[in-house]
Amino acid sequence: MGQVSLNGEIVEFDGPAPQTCGEACKLIDGFLSGQGLSIGEIKVDGAALSLEEALDRGAYQTLAFTSVSPQVQLLAMCRTWKDGAAELVAKMDELSVAVLRCSWSESHQSVVALLDAVRPVVEGIGVLQRFGAESEAAWGGEVNVSFERALEGIDRVVGSVEARDCVALSDGLAGDLAASWRQVIRCLDEAVIPSLEKEFAT
Repeated sequence: MGQVSLNGEIVEFDGPAPQTCGEACKLIDGFLSGQGLSIGEIKVDGAALSLEEALDRGAYQTLAFTSVSPQVQLLAMCRTWKDGAAELVAKMDELSVAVLRCSWSESHQSVVALLDAVRPVVEGIGVLQRFGAESEAAWGGEVNVSFERALEGIDRVVGSVEARDCVALSDGLAGDLAASWRQVIRCLDEAVIPSLEKEFAT
């Protein structure tokens, strides 16, 4: 039978110990949720796995969990979103030049791929926006303004694609889209992350 630990302490289950990694993950996740916490890190037999990967694992010898507060998890995600947005802005700048040189078919495919890559960051900033509103954070208004401009930039690019206008598409990528996402990055870097670090970092 495998051994399960949480934050370095061996877990003693009331009933039969979970037979699979997936079962243990569900039990620990439910326990932590009741305390307002979530799973931060999982190591199965010494190897770090994501929660999704761990849920699919069967037998195990050792299973170590580390808990994290939602606030600290949000701080980590903000850093991830900032880095992701920075990479996307670089692609926007590159693509703004490429669409004037490539065929429309190639440009269209590249822009569609870019917009697909932007979607997870958009969803993440949306989560941050709701958290800012619910917690009445001082940075909430700044996030709202920068995020709305970023969404407007996406809409302009989509409109240029639908109109098959390469010049407008290039301007939209380098202007509205890249510029608005730079503002989102600046907001995260100068307002949100420092505030969360001060309030929640341990």
